[in-house]
Amino acid sequence: MGGMSTTALVLYAALLGVGGSVLGGIVGGWYALRASHKQWKRDRADALMDRSREAAMSIADAVGAMHVALATWIASQTQIEELKAAFNVFSRTMAVQGLAVTDDVLRGRVRTHQTLVGYTCSFAERGVAATAQLAEKCLANGDTLLDALSAHVHGRALPPYSPPPLQDAKALVAWSPTAASSGAAEATSPEVARKSRQLRKPKGEAAS
Repeated sequence: MGGMSTTALVLYAALLGVGGSVLGGIVGGWYALRASHKQWKRDRADALMDRSREAAMSIADAVGAMHVALATWIASQTQIEELKAAFNVFSRTMAVQGLAVTDDVLRGRVRTHQTLVGYTCSFAERGVAATAQLAEKCLANGDTLLDALSAHVHGRALPPYSPPPLQDAKALVAWSPTAASSGAAEATSPEVARKSRQLRKPKGEAAS
């Protein structure tokens, strides 16, 4: 640059400074935009998980209420209309809240239990033999679902599960649900859990 005048050198330096500022602004803006996008994704994932946990708790409460209706029917085997009404409320809750559950495996278990309860209520309405035994298995399957919902809410791995063979009536009669842990009842309200346990006791123990 030996042939350049002092004025030209000053202008050249100024242009370099402006160009460097523009380039620095572009690079800095890109990093800021990238960081902002990552934060948005984290916030969105957190919001989806929070909504999923809320949905799991709503489903757990619906399962507990359905437990009460099933246990009441098992005790008398006459209150069909009440059982059908309870199933309609239960089914709507499971269908709507199930959409918000982010865990695909858990969402599948929710749908499976909804179907099993539907079969049980349908069999009860038609007076199918051995429906009471199926209803007991339905209650046990609900307990395993409560355990899974509790695990989801508290960020734990889902417990093992043996799904009912819904396409095979004979196999369904012989099927035995995987036992749920004692923590399952924590996923539903204490009053619903207490009433369900009370109704499922033999008649001689009901007052205890």
